[in-house]
Amino acid sequence: MIHAEWMIKIMFSSSEMKFIKKMAKAAEMNGVSRIRDDAERVAKLPEDSLVGQMCTAALHKYWYGNLTEYVRMRWYQNKAPHQGDGGCDLPGLNVDVKGSLMRRRRNPLDYHLLVRPAERHDGWVYVHSLIEDLSKEEVMLTGWLPEEELPAKVVQEGIFKGAFQVGVPDLYRLPPLVTLWLTP
Repeated sequence: MIHAEWMIKIMFSSSEMKFIKKMAKAAEMNGVSRIRDDAERVAKLPEDSLVGQMCTAALHKYWYGNLTEYVRMRWYQNKAPHQGDGGCDLPGLNVDVKGSLMRRRRNPLDYHLLVRPAERHDGWVYVHSLIEDLSKEEVMLTGWLPEEELPAKVVQEGIFKGAFQVGVPDLYRLPPLVTLWLTP
């Protein structure tokens, strides 16, 4: 896979992945899809849930240096499984991670941040992430964009019809955070 040196790769240990997979199973809900029909949505639900949980956990590991807050957040969300997080993926912060599994293209620069109108919130920040292969147990954080810089109009046709779309090359780079108390 080709990737820009400024993209941040988050790797998980086997114990972290075990927990993330457990949380993905708990988070499987029969939501709606604007890309897949109902039968395909049900068939892909485990994969979609795992992608979502890996991307959320990656943002937590990047931001906090560990998964402690992710574990706490999942504990609360599992108590009310039919209530969404309102686009708040870092507790108490206006940050929403948007992730995807790389299916057709191998270059992350060919992907897009997609935000649906119902997911758009004034003053929010959207972080884009990609997973090359679920078996690799890693996520790439490709960049971020503030809500006010999303396009004025949604995509009018195609698979992403109805979404605000911004290419990865047009996203801001994430700062290279280092959790100093975890490094030698």
